[in-house]
Amino acid sequence: MRFLLNLPPPVSFFIVSAVTTFFGLFGLYLVRRKYSAEVLKENHEVAAIIFNAFGLFYGVLVAFVVFVTWSGYDEATKNLQMEASEALDIFHSAEAFPDPAKKIIQQGVRDYLASVYNDEVPKMAQGDISLYSGGAHATLRV
Repeated sequence: MRFLLNLPPPVSFFIVSAVTTFFGLFGLYLVRRKYSAEVLKENHEVAAIIFNAFGLFYGVLVAFVVFVTWSGYDEATKNLQMEASEALDIFHSAEAFPDPAKKIIQQGVRDYLASVYNDEVPKMAQGDISLYSGGAHATLRV
């Protein structure tokens, strides 16, 4: 199934839609071949209850997925805002030091933020790990 991830999205969508449609129609064909229309009409009420139960289950499942995804997004946003706020605090706290130390600290914060913005964020978007930002963070600690 991983090959679907390498295909263009419209092609993947078409393949998944075609396969699921085929299985749905094939199942319908088998049911219609085995049971007559009169037998199927007798079971409409039972089928309606079962479909409602599946619909309810699916709705609750989708709600949980949305909740978990949104919670992860909120946590990532909170962490990003906290890191930016702490970097700004360090930058402004450097004003208390004499001029050579102040410039070194502020330049270290600038280098760290530039490495995060230019290197770490694009690599995280691709699912990779950035090693350069860790080095910028280590020089800031020293």
